[in-house]
Amino acid sequence: MQSNRAIPSDLELEQIALGGMLIDKRGVPEFVELVKDTNVFYHSQNAMIYEAILSLYKDSQPVDLATVRIALQQSGKLQQSGGGAYLVSLTEMVSSSANIQQYALLLIQLYVKRKSIEIAGELREQAYEEDTDIFELLDDSYRELDKISDWLSIKQPKVLGDYLTEVLKVRSERAGVPCAIRDLHLKFNGYQPSALTVIAGRPAMGKTAYVLNEALHQARMGYPVGFFSLEMSAEQLTARLFSNFAQINSDHLSNGKMTPSELEEAGKYREPFSKLPLYIDDEPYLSLLSLKIKAKKWVRDKKVKIIYIDYLQLISNPLKGRTRDQEISEISRNLKGLAKELNIPIIALSQLSRSVETRGDKRPMLSDLRESGAIEQDADNVLFLYRPEYYKIPQWDDGAPTANEVEIIIAKYRNGGDGSVIAGCQLQFMRFFERYRNTSTSIHQENNIPKIDPKNNSPF
Repeated sequence: MQSNRAIPSDLELEQIALGGMLIDKRGVPEFVELVKDTNVFYHSQNAMIYEAILSLYKDSQPVDLATVRIALQQSGKLQQSGGGAYLVSLTEMVSSSANIQQYALLLIQLYVKRKSIEIAGELREQAYEEDTDIFELLDDSYRELDKISDWLSIKQPKVLGDYLTEVLKVRSERAGVPCAIRDLHLKFNGYQPSALTVIAGRPAMGKTAYVLNEALHQARMGYPVGFFSLEMSAEQLTARLFSNFAQINSDHLSNGKMTPSELEEAGKYREPFSKLPLYIDDEPYLSLLSLKIKAKKWVRDKKVKIIYIDYLQLISNPLKGRTRDQEISEISRNLKGLAKELNIPIIALSQLSRSVETRGDKRPMLSDLRESGAIEQDADNVLFLYRPEYYKIPQWDDGAPTANEVEIIIAKYRNGGDGSVIAGCQLQFMRFFERYRNTSTSIHQENNIPKIDPKNNSPF
């Protein structure tokens, strides 16, 4: 069905922007830093003029009425672009380049609208084809939408003084999203913005339970949390989270055989649990492009402060002619880029190879990260979960019992050295906590902790 609606464009706005650059050289770098594609100009004569401006700017040549006219003349496009009289008319439309950045942003918005219409039309035609693969169509959709999203993610440059303000902040002012384990929080100063943290471990180490414990802790403190679950359903995750929150045995929740007291607790904590700012996406076979688009939407619409991915190897990223190692490398590199772009911490779970099982103490090492050494390279932090109790190792090196305890091994920390933290765990409640806390104290006291403003620095 054909539409009679006009294509989004603004001739006068294009002319004013060009005129501002022709009469005031200060406007050129401000505009060029935002608009790097001549297609932002819908009208062909204006696109030709801007092409000449871009060429002069890149060659470090002055940009004014005379130089642009000569450049167009040399390229044989002067008459096509309207001639010298049209260039003069552009300069007469404005008196300065005072609002040049605003003009650039408005033109980008119009371009994005036109591009969206174009992409929608192409996808529409593909959808009509009988032999079109639906999954390829979805991937194409996400890929093109991601390109549009990039146009809207325009980062304004800062001067050194702006960065120095951040560098000189004291540690308490630079605290990131809080870790649930105090000792780990103090080592990391929280999960820092733009950092990619990989948490890995062999099966039965409690990886998913651990990150759910972290996510719940952060949500209870007022931090909006996003959770991509590629392995478990949202219902399964919700059951585990509620088990932690209400201190109800997870097995009882799963099989629906709760005791009368547990049913009472469930009713008591249902409402406060439902209000937690924790968002779950359990789409199976989630593609890398889809994940990026959804993450950007979460940050934009839900103000999400941290994102979890369970787990990295399940992200779909089919690349023709690439090995699985190369696919995983591409995924880890993109996750790091996404964390930096959104300026939030991203926590990704990862599998470990079976080589761990060949060692006597079963302690994991960086070389055990499955399928790609790029994970180690791209990640800012790498944590391993290690429960010797699972391997029937009764004591730690210092003689302390390993029962209901987990070692969080800091195998890589970009801003500091390695080390480890030992924490307590109650996997029947999906809980991780301080090693020497009094576990007889009800967790319901924790559910009543005051919420903090996520802008504040530390919960401790």
